[in-house]
Amino acid sequence: MEKLMGPSFFETENITEIYSDIITATLPKTNHRELPDPVKFTISHKETFQAGLVTCVYWDDKGKEKHWSVDGCTATFSNETHTVCSCTHLSTFAILLQTEEQAEDDELLEWVNLICMAVGLAFLGLAILSFLLCSWNPKINNTARLHLSICLFLGHLLFLVGVSRTENE
Repeated sequence: MEKLMGPSFFETENITEIYSDIITATLPKTNHRELPDPVKFTISHKETFQAGLVTCVYWDDKGKEKHWSVDGCTATFSNETHTVCSCTHLSTFAILLQTEEQAEDDELLEWVNLICMAVGLAFLGLAILSFLLCSWNPKINNTARLHLSICLFLGHLLFLVGVSRTENE
């Protein structure tokens, strides 16, 4: 059933997957789908919780267009193992998990960043040398400027060395 009613039928920009079993709720001997009061039901997750947006959806098969819809359904509570949905009608339900697409690394942007940081380090190094070696006026103390330049130089150097070292989140 999951292959026939996959998450591709839910229109979103995010990566979407069906996060629960697909269930159907009906009342015997009735054709009414709309309810006067919302019905709440609990659906267990297939796996442990991942970071993302959990959405309660129902299968909307009106006419030729069939898709997952959120109209009349809301997720009232969610934890690692289950989600409580509240819906104003009976239908076929599931929980969808939406996660953001991972941005691809742009090598050109990385190279531009590295070159700009290296140029910045070179100019900060020149500023440190000028504050150390040049004293224009004996009444002006360059100690604060020198310390500021050293701190900025070390901060830029730390960023340049550590920018690609983010494996351990």
